[in-house]
Amino acid sequence: MSGFTPTNSEDTHSHSTSHSLCLIYIPLSLLNATITKLSLLSFCSVCVSECTEQVEMHADEMEKLTNWLLVMVCTSWAASPAAGDQKDDASGEEINKRQGEINSCKNEVRGICGSKSAAMAQRIAAGVLFLALASLPALSAAARAFFVFGDSLVDNGNNNFLATTARADQPPYGIDTPSRRPTGRFSNGKNVPDIVSYANIIRITKQLQYFEQYQQRLSSVVGQPAAKRLVNDALVLITLGGNDFVNNYYLVPYSLRSRQFSLPDYVRYLISEYKKILTRLYELGSRRVLVTGVGPLGCVPAELGLRSLTGRCDPELQRVPDLYNPQMIALLGDLNAQFGADVFVAVNAYKMHMDFITNPQSFGFVTSKIACCGQGPYNGIGLCTILSNLCPNRDIYAFWDAFHPTERANRIIVSQFMAGTNEYMNPMNLSSILAMDTRT
Repeated sequence: MSGFTPTNSEDTHSHSTSHSLCLIYIPLSLLNATITKLSLLSFCSVCVSECTEQVEMHADEMEKLTNWLLVMVCTSWAASPAAGDQKDDASGEEINKRQGEINSCKNEVRGICGSKSAAMAQRIAAGVLFLALASLPALSAAARAFFVFGDSLVDNGNNNFLATTARADQPPYGIDTPSRRPTGRFSNGKNVPDIVSYANIIRITKQLQYFEQYQQRLSSVVGQPAAKRLVNDALVLITLGGNDFVNNYYLVPYSLRSRQFSLPDYVRYLISEYKKILTRLYELGSRRVLVTGVGPLGCVPAELGLRSLTGRCDPELQRVPDLYNPQMIALLGDLNAQFGADVFVAVNAYKMHMDFITNPQSFGFVTSKIACCGQGPYNGIGLCTILSNLCPNRDIYAFWDAFHPTERANRIIVSQFMAGTNEYMNPMNLSSILAMDTRT
């Protein structure tokens, strides 16, 4: 099946099928080389994020695309082995039965998808691209869900729907996406989950509650066994720690937490809390979980702008990864021993960032101290806005704004996710995980 490429009449750039990976947050149940009714039902019912490259269409284009998708998916489902053994010389009765199944499928899908609003049209358009890509045998065999929990380093744009000032829904955020529009990601382009697929406004405990609700909704559509299998096979990425220090312990001098805990005691407290969170993830069915440690907090432009006169990393904030990361690695080892499998993988975010922070030129960056977008010392003060300083070439800057890497820096980070040694990914990198899971 060829890819369907919707375009905007006011934006003539093309959206290739490779962009379908922007739906990395939306798990679909796919059969090899077959687009099934189940795929669309799952897609429509649990869709929780916008596509990275927003697809805008007029009403007539939206109607045409929706009808095309309904016919394509429902026909494929009714004609597939999943719908029963089909024969080339089907009788009239069998043909009528098949047509009835197609019509029933269309009605069911329309009911689940609801009104054809602009937002739903964007999701359906992106879904067409995703399903087209997934229909290729070589790729669909590896299709799996990818769930992401954490802070603004992995925010996919859902933050746009919250009542908060910590948003990335205005220019110049998204300047290097194909649409050149803000997507809600705290980046000039893609962030880490996009490439593999603000403050933590949604608390991690609430995120896990949403995860549980999602599973209940999914089970009602595809059945409990299929939902359980999807979650068990899924890849999970969770970022823990950064905001608990930057936006809590060190948010203001003599913060409540810093008066309540010494830094070593606060780290131990957080580790005990994170143990509960990771255990709960396991109880909810997660079996492949990538856990990022704390990065070099004292080296980001925000902290250089506030704390550094010389451009050197702040030593107080650099104590955090030294204390926290070894204890997190030990916790993951204990949990893996408890569960009898390598469920949790430690991601050394500190080293991944320090590689290009300490030697930016070797990675093609001109600076790792000054943010591309911002104001004040090191462009590290406040949010990136349309009035901020903006560098002309994002690819030669390691940091996009006061806290967040550029898309190019994120790609370097993801290369270590995929192929890094045990120094970066322990006990194994993502390529090894995917290869091992494919064999099993």
